[in-house]
Amino acid sequence: MHTLRTALLTAALALAFSGCSKPTGDSVDTGANAVASVQHLLLICIDTVRADTFFALGELEDDPLSKWEERGLVFTNASSPAPWTVPSIASAFTGLWPNQHGAGLIDGFKEITLARSPPSSLLAETRTIAQEARDNGFDTAAISASVWTFEPNDVDINRGFDSFDKYVPTIPTLGDVYWEDMLVRWNEINAARAPDTRSLDFVHFIEAHNWHFDSVPRLEKRLASFTPEELAIYRKTAPQRACEDEESMYCKRYLVYAHAVGVLRDVIAGMLDTLEANGKLKDTAVVLFSDHGEEFNDHGDDGRVMVFAAPKWPFMGHGFSLYQEQLHVPIVAWHPGVAGERIDNPVSLIDIAPSAAQWLGLEFNPPNSKARMLHEQVASFGKQEARPLYASHIADGEKQMSARLGDDKSIWYMASDRTVYYDLENDPGELASTQGDAQVMLFDRLFLEYDEMKASKQSGAASFTEQQLQGLQSIGYLQGVESTEEIDSGDEEETPEAEGQ
Repeated sequence: MHTLRTALLTAALALAFSGCSKPTGDSVDTGANAVASVQHLLLICIDTVRADTFFALGELEDDPLSKWEERGLVFTNASSPAPWTVPSIASAFTGLWPNQHGAGLIDGFKEITLARSPPSSLLAETRTIAQEARDNGFDTAAISASVWTFEPNDVDINRGFDSFDKYVPTIPTLGDVYWEDMLVRWNEINAARAPDTRSLDFVHFIEAHNWHFDSVPRLEKRLASFTPEELAIYRKTAPQRACEDEESMYCKRYLVYAHAVGVLRDVIAGMLDTLEANGKLKDTAVVLFSDHGEEFNDHGDDGRVMVFAAPKWPFMGHGFSLYQEQLHVPIVAWHPGVAGERIDNPVSLIDIAPSAAQWLGLEFNPPNSKARMLHEQVASFGKQEARPLYASHIADGEKQMSARLGDDKSIWYMASDRTVYYDLENDPGELASTQGDAQVMLFDRLFLEYDEMKASKQSGAASFTEQQLQGLQSIGYLQGVESTEEIDSGDEEETPEAEGQ
C-alpha cells in the first residue's frame, strides 16, 4: 500500500463536515424504486484518467476504493465524447454530444490546434445540471484545479455554480498536491450549510493530468520514492508500448501517472468514508468519472497529423486522437437505493446529467438528448439495445469524428477522408484496421446522423485573459504562445522544446 498516499489522506480527512442528513428511507433495490429522490449530488472528476489503468490498480492493489466499488455501479465500458476537457465536461453537465452543445470546437480542418485558436463556448441556450439544480433551490459549489472549470470564463461550461474555489497549478508546482486543500474546502462548504439545504457539488482533481509532466529532476525524485512493490504493480498496468524500454521517459512518466491515479483512488475512497461517517451518504448520490484518458505511445508513429506536438514525446498526452486510450474512461456511481453491480453496457459521459437529475427529482430534459439512464443499465432492466456512441472535437491535428456501435468502431479523418475500422472485442488496442462493405455502410450512416445533430448555430470562440493563458501554459497547453495578442494575431513563432501537452 502507498505509505505517502495513506498518510496524506488521513491528514486531509481529519476535518469532517457536520450537519444533519435526511434519510430517504429507501431500501437497496435495482428495480423501479432505484431512482427515489436523493437530497444531494456529488460529481467528482478525476482529470485525465484512462479506464484500463484505473480498474487495473483496483484489481492489483485491492485498495480502499475496491471495497466501495462493490457497493457502486461500476461502468467498465464508458466512453468520453471528446479527448480533452472542455467538450467532455460540457457533455457530462448537459447530456448532449459536443455537436449539440457547441463547446470545445476549435477552428480548423487540416491543422486544428488549441495553441492558436481558443475553443468555442457553450451555446447560450444550453442548460447544465448545475443551472437546473440552482434554479430549484440547491446550493451549488465547484472546487477545481482545472483552469477550464474553476471559475466563470468565456468557455462557460461551468455555468450554474454559486461558488468557485480554484487551486491553480503553475510550472514550478506541477507536481504538488492540490487534493488535500480541496478536500478541506469541500468539508468546510458542507459544514457551513443549513441541515435542510439541498446541494450539488463538483470537485475536479488534476493530479493525474499534471504529475507525469513534471520536470525531469522532480520526476526522478518521485520515482525514487516508490517502493519496489509499488513499481511492480505500476508496470503491470502499463500500456504495451509504454514500457517496452523501462528506462525510457515514456515508461518513467507512465509510472508516475499510475501512482497519481492510485492516489486519487484513495482520495475518492476517503471522501466516501467521510460521507458515510457523517450520515450524508444516506441521501447523497455520487458520480465519479474522468473527462478523458491519456496516451503513452499507444499509437506512436501511426501517421496522424499533429500540429502542436511536443518535440520529445509526441505521442504522449491527450486531445489529438480518438483512440480508446483517450476515450475509454471510468464511471462509477453510488445511489443509496441501488445495489452495487459491475456493468459492461457501453455508456457515455452524456448519461451523467440526465441520470443525476432524475435522482434529484429534477425535470432536466435536454432537447434531442441521446442519453440513457445509468441506473437502467443494471441487469434487472434486461438487455439494452445497442446504441451509437460518438466522439469529436479534437484539440490538435486533423479534424476527426468517431462512432462506436457495440464492439465495432470507426474513426473518420475528415480532412484526408481516411476511415479506419476496428473490432474492439478482438482488437481492443485498435492495432489492425478491418473493413467490410457492411461496416462502411453502417458507419457512413452513423457519421451522417451525428453530423445532422449539429446545432443550427455555433457559438463564438472564447477569449483568454493573461491569467487564464498562464494557467493553461502551466498544465501543458499553449506551449510557445506568449500572450493573448499572439493568439489573436495567429503569428507564427518557433515553439520551444517541451515534453508534453
